[in-house]
Amino acid sequence: MSARTRRTNERCSYSRRQPQRLAAFRSRSTRVGELPARSICMPQGSSNAGALQTYVLTGAAVLMAISVAYRTFAPVTQRQSGPPPMSARPVPEWKSLVARGLSLGDSTAPITVAVFTDLQCPFCMAFHRSLDSALKNSPSSFRVVYLPFPLSVHPHATTAALATECFARQAQVAEWFTTVYAQQEMIESKSMATFALEAGVSDTAEFSKCMSTPSVAEKVRVLVRDAERLGVKATPTLLVNQWLIDGGVQSPYDLQRVIANVAQNKRPL
Repeated sequence: MSARTRRTNERCSYSRRQPQRLAAFRSRSTRVGELPARSICMPQGSSNAGALQTYVLTGAAVLMAISVAYRTFAPVTQRQSGPPPMSARPVPEWKSLVARGLSLGDSTAPITVAVFTDLQCPFCMAFHRSLDSALKNSPSSFRVVYLPFPLSVHPHATTAALATECFARQAQVAEWFTTVYAQQEMIESKSMATFALEAGVSDTAEFSKCMSTPSVAEKVRVLVRDAERLGVKATPTLLVNQWLIDGGVQSPYDLQRVIANVAQNKRPL
């Protein structure tokens, strides 16, 4: 792992968003404009509820170490030194949003845990591993939907978001997340096509062609824009059915409570 990556894992420091964002994509092949922002890192955790309680507790040690990398556009002098309090607010258009994401698990499950994620975010990696374990052990209880939210502190995160979309066109996206997160420290040095080949894509030429398709960049750009309009400020950020959890889920017990309450048609917090 490079010194730059180690520093990123310890503290996230984001620059101001550049105006071109993904517009530069059309003049490139597999690289796109970054999605800059400013942020600080804050603690976060995750797990599941109800039937998933056992798996939540099993993953507690990992999840208690999870932090969220907050992106905010306020001046530095207006930032808070600690994580904001947890709160939840309804998102009426949540179904149309998650329908555009990449789904893992049973589409008929009563609970959808949508995760705004960044493939270079170490906290997203830990969160994914816990949710993946719970999903395998209780596949009918909930499903996971991944939505891209690449952060500028991670220079390859936007390219990885494009690669995720292209991989999903050829293979089961679960293998992509497992492969990339298992080698997250290699994102800076390994090509996306190599990751795709290892994860199960047979036609890397088609995969690379997809990476240079403007419509893929546009999809990522629109999803990021829509997340920002909702007020998403962190990775990983959760949307549990219609409830967007602000402030980050700060312990596995918090998420267990959120999911259990949503399953009972209650407010999550």
